[in-house]
Amino acid sequence: MKVCLLSYEFPPYLGGEACYTEGLAISLSRTGIETEVVTPSRGGLQTADLPEGPKVVRLAGCQQKPLGIASFQAACSIYLSRMGCDADIVHQTSDYFFPLPSRKPVDVVTLSHPYEPEEELVKSVIGGKEAQAYLRRRHMRYLRSMQKMASVRVPHIVAISRFTAYTFGRAHGIPPERFRIEPPGILLERFDGLKDQHEARSSLGLEASGPLLLQVARLDHNKDLSTLLSAFGIIKERMPECRLLIAGSGPLRQWFANSAERMGLGGNVVMIGPVSSRVLIDAYSAADVVILSSLMEGFGIVLAEAMAAERPCVATRCGATEEVVSDGKTGFLVPPRDTSSLAGAILSILGQPDLGRRFGKAGRRRVERMFDWSFLATRMAAYYEQVEKGDLA
Repeated sequence: MKVCLLSYEFPPYLGGEACYTEGLAISLSRTGIETEVVTPSRGGLQTADLPEGPKVVRLAGCQQKPLGIASFQAACSIYLSRMGCDADIVHQTSDYFFPLPSRKPVDVVTLSHPYEPEEELVKSVIGGKEAQAYLRRRHMRYLRSMQKMASVRVPHIVAISRFTAYTFGRAHGIPPERFRIEPPGILLERFDGLKDQHEARSSLGLEASGPLLLQVARLDHNKDLSTLLSAFGIIKERMPECRLLIAGSGPLRQWFANSAERMGLGGNVVMIGPVSSRVLIDAYSAADVVILSSLMEGFGIVLAEAMAAERPCVATRCGATEEVVSDGKTGFLVPPRDTSSLAGAILSILGQPDLGRRFGKAGRRRVERMFDWSFLATRMAAYYEQVEKGDLA
């Protein structure tokens, strides 16, 4: 069998979709399936192989959203029609464009991030003209329409969580039987033999002593950064030496930095921006607790990565986070927008190092049992065979 994965985001770009596509491609290749990834490039048509097997084809096109998405959409159609794509299965791992007609149609689409609840949350949290401006910058109307068309035009749908399947089904009238629920996986070998905490902190230019909190996220309204800062203010009062490490960027980066300074937290907040996967793993190793303060998550891959690194998690109970973190066993889940609960859960772990270690060990076992790409890719391969044979309705 030969599988072609269409992905708008792929390393060296980072993010949930890029991580998902890379892990799936490498793991499918390891099962013996010939796998290629088609993704945008800043140059012309380029073909390269990942070190671990899959071929990567990078198509030229515009890079600015939403034109970049439309450009890649058209380039995929041309590639599937005219450039010799002989895949048995075409799987679109981006859910914010729909496939144009082509000689080889798309068989499967992965639905990841439901935009309807994000839009509702932004309107409720910030409201008014500011919310409308944010949604325009986010191209929300365009993204919602693309998702709907993808769910209609592609015959087979993979949802990354039960929450995602339910939300898409409710928003677009998709019956439950059309969904195959398969979570994203983790390439566990990348989390073996990690640096010890002091070495990891040194590699990041951080002091070795003192508690360190980590949030890995796009800096936007969905991550509820104001609650995160307020909770960190409470923690700093109890533990003045505590620091907050932020990995990621986004439209609220400058607002976050300015707010931290205004609240007297600037000296304890370290912002390292977008980082490579290797540096990100070092950040997990350096941290005592990994936080995700979101208002909505279609999955929350950073929580699974944190658990793979044996780090305890504190996350808001929103969307699919409760499908990733086992509350009271691998970390704590707290209500969204609840400053005192978020701070209290973090302080509970920092004040009980044995509890944090126990959560970390349990988290690693949970990832090995539920989110290891080695067996998730085998399940996906079996699903592809069903699709190819027409055994699915």
